Amino acid sequence: MGAQPATKEDFLAMLTKRIDGDNDGKVTHGELVDHAMKKNKQDMTISTEEDLQEWDTNKDGKISWDELKVGMAVDEEDTSQEAQTEQDNMHRKFLAADGDSDGLLDKDELNHFFFPAGNEKVLKVDTENELRILDKDGDGKLTKEEFIGEFAADQDDAEAAAKAEAEFDQLDVNKDGFIDVHEFKDLHTGVHYVRHTMKEEVIQ
Repeated sequence: MGAQPATKEDFLAMLTKRIDGDNDGKVTHGELVDHAMKKNKQDMTISTEEDLQEWDTNKDGKISWDELKVGMAVDEEDTSQEAQTEQDNMHRKFLAADGDSDGLLDKDELNHFFFPAGNEKVLKVDTENELRILDKDGDGKLTKEEFIGEFAADQDDAEAAAKAEAEFDQLDVNKDGFIDVHEFKDLHTGVHYVRHTMKEEVIQ
């Protein structure tokens, strides 16, 4: 293990060096977003390797659709519409992650299944799946009412509704009064929250 920073200033200098992508001596919110996403992906990769070892019952180094359903505790006896929709969405995501179309997910493909932000094809399918669930009128986009109904914990709470409305306005980039699949992608991946938490350059 390398030497640990002795002071807070040393730690900040070390952190700046790691995150400062253009080496200009300061860290922008964009660089912080990139660093946070990369760190999250690294953590997810470790988790994926553990799941692969546990779920790969025939030890071929890959995960089949049946192995994935067992690993994710899919209840095959649940015939409700909600359960069927969830399983259909998961299968669409499985097929999107299966880059070589061999019907199996290797470590990298399984990582894309769990971390769609690393693969545009899987991210597109996963975002469409989630949007489809929230889109009550089936027009392929979210109205402000649909968004508030889902993301305001208590719709009778004026403060919660106001926060959800403000978030809708931030996500509605083209200001057409709807959140389409492209705008919803930032919310779905968490990029939206990171961007609005880190609005300014913070480490000089």
